Amino acid sequence: MKKILLLPLILSVFVRVTFGQAATVPIPNITNITFSNTTAANILNGSYTPSTYNGAGVQNIPDSIVKGLLTKINPDSIKSYFLRLGTFYNRHSANQLASTTQGITASVNWVNSKFSEFSAVNGNRLVVSDLNFNGPTLCGVTSFKEPIAIIPGSSLTDKSIMVFTAHIDSRTDASTCPASTVEVRGMEDNATGVAALMELARVMSQYSYDRTIVFLITTLEEQSLGGAVALSKYCQANAIPVRAVINNDQMGTMICQTPSSQPGCTANNTFDTTNIRIFSSSSRQPAKQWARYIKLAYKDKALPTATVPMTINLMANVDRDSRGGDHMAFDTAGFTAVRLMCANEAGTGSGSTRIHSSRDIGGFDFNSDGIIDSFYVGFNYMQRNAMIDGLAMALAAVAQTPPTYTVTNLGNNNIRVVINTQTSYPSYRIGVRTATNDFDSVYRVFSTTSTLLIPVSSTGRYLISVAGEDVDKVTTFFGTEANIASSATTLAVNYQSFTAVKKDNKSELSFTIGQPVSNTIFYIERSTDGRNFNTIGTINSTVAGVRYFFEDASPILNAINYYRIKEVDQNNTVSYSSIRTVKYIADDLIQVFPVPANTAVTVVFTDIMQQKPTTLFLYNDMGQMVYVKNLIRTTGKEVIDITSFRNGNYVLKITTANNTIVTKQIQVMW
Repeated sequence: MKKILLLPLILSVFVRVTFGQAATVPIPNITNITFSNTTAANILNGSYTPSTYNGAGVQNIPDSIVKGLLTKINPDSIKSYFLRLGTFYNRHSANQLASTTQGITASVNWVNSKFSEFSAVNGNRLVVSDLNFNGPTLCGVTSFKEPIAIIPGSSLTDKSIMVFTAHIDSRTDASTCPASTVEVRGMEDNATGVAALMELARVMSQYSYDRTIVFLITTLEEQSLGGAVALSKYCQANAIPVRAVINNDQMGTMICQTPSSQPGCTANNTFDTTNIRIFSSSSRQPAKQWARYIKLAYKDKALPTATVPMTINLMANVDRDSRGGDHMAFDTAGFTAVRLMCANEAGTGSGSTRIHSSRDIGGFDFNSDGIIDSFYVGFNYMQRNAMIDGLAMALAAVAQTPPTYTVTNLGNNNIRVVINTQTSYPSYRIGVRTATNDFDSVYRVFSTTSTLLIPVSSTGRYLISVAGEDVDKVTTFFGTEANIASSATTLAVNYQSFTAVKKDNKSELSFTIGQPVSNTIFYIERSTDGRNFNTIGTINSTVAGVRYFFEDASPILNAINYYRIKEVDQNNTVSYSSIRTVKYIADDLIQVFPVPANTAVTVVFTDIMQQKPTTLFLYNDMGQMVYVKNLIRTTGKEVIDITSFRNGNYVLKITTANNTIVTKQIQVMW
């Protein structure tokens, strides 16, 4: 990812974009945009015969596509691409050597050769080309090229395109124009994104989609986002509708190295492979709706069966403080674009830490034999991240047109949603927001006219949007949010506070009301999806200011437990509290430290995992079991001696008598 305003380039346009602190994002003068394969240009312009690329034998059933993305993305393939990218040594955009093994040109040619391999085994469905353009002078170079692969849409009814991007170029803190002998491997930034995108192209090219999907590997990203500008400018000039963009940039880093660009990790050497961040414009509503769609697609299609559940964090700004990426080139052009990246980060982009320096080699070579002994990136983590954006892109590429609708405030926190479009859907999704970037709740309804009682808003407003859902449970994009006033002041109950916490193997709930109520009942409700709630207990009211307590002694294990309070008074007026969550996900039931480790790993069991028969397995990165131990009863912790293990990544797998399976990643570093 690029650091804003670092390089002295000749620029033609300046666009003001605010993220974190205000920053001026330079947009370079990109000209002479051409394709080495004219068929690629024709497909982008909608001038092709769909049956040429999407024959009857190609799977286009949404359930089959989803299953493929959940099962076929291979972390070993991602690792092989990642390692190969490191062999090109210097991928600076101006390092255009006459070599088949070194420099940016060799790496671009290699990626396109892999795209061609993927196409050959899938009926030549991937159309591969170089995207050529002239840009600002960089170290005496003015012409650039980048690999692009396209899956043509199966229909010309909607000629909009979906675009993945990841930049292959790299830079170093050694100099503005590094010589070919200067190491510029750029592994975390951004061999991670390129490797994940290549694997998505391999898997997704096995299926057919209504809309065209583009895989663009950009160059000149580190110097003004020039490669992304080339395609966005081409689409603008040719009136090609870009439906949505996902930029995969630095998506595999596990270990933080401070200082880090905000908002980022704050503690040095913190470890995270279960969180990702999605950045999108704070001033363009479609971009935020696209980010919400990506998260909802994961929750609908992947989370219910996920072995390692992922948390998707929707960020407020378009990118980190004073930083940018290829999605911004599309956003500036008016297209809907987001950036998906890891939770942790190595540095601020100044070159003082691993990123943007010769130290960005993807890991550490402890014995100086030229072989990475321990990686800073997680290949299973990258697989999960690729699956998240692949799912969203695939579903959006087959989704129908969003419905139009009218939202009316009925008072007492009741809203009415009326679908206006003639095209009907079997069901609809209604997204409700109040204060955060994410939906507070997403409801499923089955009528074109629906009345909902929604939770109290602390902000005095509701933001409501609607999507359709077809027979295959594929959700359309959500429409424009309706901004309506909250009627919280007319509620029977004002919930001053509401907490839900895990203690031992129970959920302890407490809440306080703000004004007196009489002859009323509080219903304690629980859900495992945040939408469908069941009553698990009741409390009779007393007086205002009294704190009420409730204990859920039997929470749902291996799930997130959602809680809310429903109140019904003597006049049958109903009010709801906000929703609180308590996690009983298996992966949260143990803690492992330190990370990285060099002599021993300590496994700490939560109370719910203690005093139960448990088996610990440890596997190396080749899948070989290197440790096993049966525990009749766990106490509070178990220490594993790793002094005989070689450096590298390991997976700790823990099973219990009731088939609870916990997996944790361990890194051994000497």
